[in-house]
Amino acid sequence: MTLVTCWLCFKQASSVIASLNFYGAKNYIEQWENRKEAPDSEQLSIAHEYAASAVKSHSSLALYTDTLSTVLQWQALFDNDAKKNNDLLNSAEKLNMQSVINRPAWPVTWVNLAYIKWLKGDVDNTFSRYLNNASLYGPNNPDVHKAIAQFGLLMAKKDVRKFLQHKDIISKHVVQGLSNPRSRNPIIEAIVNTGTRTLVCQWLTESSTAIRNQVKCG
Repeated sequence: MTLVTCWLCFKQASSVIASLNFYGAKNYIEQWENRKEAPDSEQLSIAHEYAASAVKSHSSLALYTDTLSTVLQWQALFDNDAKKNNDLLNSAEKLNMQSVINRPAWPVTWVNLAYIKWLKGDVDNTFSRYLNNASLYGPNNPDVHKAIAQFGLLMAKKDVRKFLQHKDIISKHVVQGLSNPRSRNPIIEAIVNTGTRTLVCQWLTESSTAIRNQVKCG
């Protein structure tokens, strides 16, 4: 077997292992996102190991760096240590910025960056740029609709001044997301959890009766 053949076999095996590690992390993330199971420390650790191994094998693949970033965000949500929490979010943001370099027009990466800034309490000009890019590249993306609705409606309750600065983008994605079956239920859940039904119903005045009924607009 030549050196070239050996190298190709190694690369192929490395790709297969990286893919398996990616799906290992992805399966956990989907369970958490679908509320099938709340993450515990062991699950978070295993998912981190899977995602980190995938990135180690293929550090230039944005799908893998985004996945590791998502695991770090979940770890930050369930860690009560303020410094560790901030370090995890900073690492997640750095990974997403690496993804942007390799895949600059992918809207989900941009909305993840905006979400991380929201979690850090940094709703600044950089947050606005991330949010605008997410909307620009993903005007009809259900994952973008869902994410913007979730932190945007929280913003409406917790920081009205910042919310008003971004209201046009938030309302646009809430309304469009409610019309998309892939994002509708999580957005309705966010509306209920944030107590923003009256606000959202004002945005839905020109929407179909079916959508208004699902949100329980009077």
